[in-house]
Amino acid sequence: HTMGRFHQKQSAHKYVWTTDFQAFNNQYYRNVVGKPDWFFDDADCTKVGDAWGNKGPAVWIAKMNQLFRTGAPLQWIQKKVVCPNCEAKSYARGGRHPDRLAQDRDCCMRDVPAGGQCRPD
Repeated sequence: HTMGRFHQKQSAHKYVWTTDFQAFNNQYYRNVVGKPDWFFDDADCTKVGDAWGNKGPAVWIAKMNQLFRTGAPLQWIQKKVVCPNCEAKSYARGGRHPDRLAQDRDCCMRDVPAGGQCRPD
């Protein structure tokens, strides 16, 4: 909830969408239009992009949280189409399904072309 206030009873969401209720900047609009951008997933703010080191495109995915019989609330989640964070070895951190971590490790270590960040799709 970038604008307005968070009301769990009205939205059925369990958390707010931003850590700063007062923040409303250009990143909001970049996210809405799906502008290619870096993905960050570590404390060092490592820029993660596509296989060739470019900003990754964004796609929107609908997620049904299924707290009610209707499937609501529905949430739109933006995903960046990028490599795993090979530089920070995100595949070694844990916290995700072991099969997914193995896929990420494979993407970072096998058949990566010269000059590539990871194996392209």
